[in-house]
Amino acid sequence: MVNGEGEWKTREIPMVCHLKSSDFRNREIIVSCNGFLCITPIQGCGPVCLLNPITRERMMLPKSQLTLSPTLLIPGYCVGFGFDLLSNKYKVVRVYYENHQAYSDGEVRGFSEIITVGETTWRKLDSPEEFRKTRLLYGSYSNPVFLDGTLYWLTNNYSWLCSGKKVDILALDMDSEKFWSIEDCPSPRQFRNRRSLIIVDGSLAIIDYHSYYDYNPDSLCSMEIWLLKGSKTMGFSFNSTTYDMSGLLHPQNKWEDFFVIAKLDHDTFLLRMDLLEKNEYSIVLYSPERKQYSSVHESSNKIFQHCWMMPTLRSLKAAIDK
Repeated sequence: MVNGEGEWKTREIPMVCHLKSSDFRNREIIVSCNGFLCITPIQGCGPVCLLNPITRERMMLPKSQLTLSPTLLIPGYCVGFGFDLLSNKYKVVRVYYENHQAYSDGEVRGFSEIITVGETTWRKLDSPEEFRKTRLLYGSYSNPVFLDGTLYWLTNNYSWLCSGKKVDILALDMDSEKFWSIEDCPSPRQFRNRRSLIIVDGSLAIIDYHSYYDYNPDSLCSMEIWLLKGSKTMGFSFNSTTYDMSGLLHPQNKWEDFFVIAKLDHDTFLLRMDLLEKNEYSIVLYSPERKQYSSVHESSNKIFQHCWMMPTLRSLKAAIDK
């Protein structure tokens, strides 16, 4: 760990999708499902590639039929990748936000489309009225989480105040392709921001903590995890656990922010630690209980900046064709 207790070795795996660098402009969104990756540019209706980085199999999805002006698209473009448990098919969802000057009310417009992998065309999703008129998603810092046949996004609930609803999480059932929402989640406590969704112990979890560059880095850093228990039909309950993250503030590392990628066991988190000034990051394992960390990987390539993936030797082609 931090005092040389143990050693980690990493190996880089090429992420070749036969995509032009101009398509991505060095910024990608990567989401995973069942060991497969979905890779796409961070904005626009650009190419989408599915990849198994272990077997090196890859597949390009058909082009989108949406006609949106690249100059009017704003940050917030988001991609979801999940599995329909009823049809046994993979599906990809894309959400766009357009700031169109022709809209007299000045509002941002949201568009969403979906494709069943193996089909030739994308389909427009029937989105809620509030979603079509309001930018909901935090953007690339919170790509949707897939769990038990459903995609979940964090929302910017301030945009819902005018309608009287406090929608915290937007969900999409992969089988019916219908949106629904989780409302009135507990608000972040003082000095914490709502940062992301992850899967913890097989349940959806909301992660709240402050970022180092927003606050005094010498102050105590704590993180709170809200575990969601329940269902769409029965409702949800929220149980919180607070973790002391101050052990990360070691004078020699000078990290400025962190992002929770996954919780691996009862007291081990996989984190991405950012050194913003040099545009570098480190992947570390951290134990809040022992206040110990071990560096797993250091790089200036943020291709896995928010993505947690369990590797698989399954054939991508066989999974798509079944």
